[in-house]
Formats: sequence, C-alpha cells, structure tokens
Amino acid sequence: MSSKFEPVSKVYVGEPLIVMPSIKCLSPWPILIENTSFQLAKHVNISAGGYQSVLNGVLLESDECASEVICVTPSEFSENILGCFTINWKRTDVESECKSGYSSIELPKIVVEKSTFLVDMKLPA
Repeated sequence: MSSKFEPVSKVYVGEPLIVMPSIKCLSPWPILIENTSFQLAKHVNISAGGYQSVLNGVLLESDECASEVICVTPSEFSENILGCFTINWKRTDVESECKSGYSSIELPKIVVEKSTFLVDMKLPA
C-alpha cells in the first residue's frame, strides 16, 4: 500500500511502502501470538521510526483477525519479493502443554522502478 493506504502495483526506489499482513485465527482453540517478525530482502529497508510488533501477546479467538503493519523503503531497482513475515504462536487451552509453533509466509512480489527524481514534501504540523 502507498503511504495513503491505497493499493499499489509498483513503487519507486526511495518511496515508502506500507506492508500490512492480516492474520485470521482458524483454530477452534484460542491462539496466543507470542511474536511476529519481518525478514526483509536485502533491497528493502525499514523506514524511519523502526519496527515494533503491535501483536506481541495478542490473544485471538476462533475467526478473529489481527493485522501487523510496517513501513519499508526499497533501496534499489528490483522485481523480487519484499521478504518474509513470521508469526510465533501457541494454543492457550489450559489442558494442553503444547510448545510454540510458527508460521512463515512470503510477502508479495512488487515491481520497484527507478525514477529520475523523488519529491519529498514536509507539511507543517
């Protein structure tokens, strides 16, 4: 998504991009999200402000959804995937002593093009 939360099919080098994976709990048991993380491709950098998961410690009941968000900036021309998103989770039912599990998915592929110039406007607060 663009910084205006609009879908995009391509971006330009140096242009911020919002990545927002959504999680839906399909388990009949509550799931505790222990941690989420992004493993970004070498040509993608975390934008100013860094990244801190907003889903750490979130409990999802069956059919509930949650979303993570990160702002990234492609640093060079590419047509590769942006990276991977990993969720560490575990069941929370009292009778089970299940160990944690994880799920990892590839982030989408997006076309990053070079531009002859990039205008960055700072608006007054």
